[in-house]
Amino acid sequence: MKFGLGLFENPYGQTENPETVVHSKKNIELSRHIANESVILLKNENNILPLDVAKYKSIAVIGPNANQTVFGDYSWPNSKEHYGVNLLEGLKNVVGDGVTLNYAEGCDWWS
Repeated sequence: MKFGLGLFENPYGQTENPETVVHSKKNIELSRHIANESVILLKNENNILPLDVAKYKSIAVIGPNANQTVFGDYSWPNSKEHYGVNLLEGLKNVVGDGVTLNYAEGCDWWS
């Protein structure tokens, strides 16, 4: 992707009006496609997935990305109202009221 976008020859790209490139409909769809195709479960130890909500009373969700929608390393964090479902919201949808979700940001992105 980087070679195709010319980032090695012109690393700063189109610096005038970057929002028209970064937030274009075409690039948002490409980000979604890449994110969907790159999700990998590395290890399902003890067959924890899919979650059997009957087995859990509470689940801890920790991390700065848990409550924001992120479509991969080379995309921007998005407001959940406009794009996708974040991890915390997705878990709430799956577990419903039967399991307590304990959320903590844990750290911020830059520290």
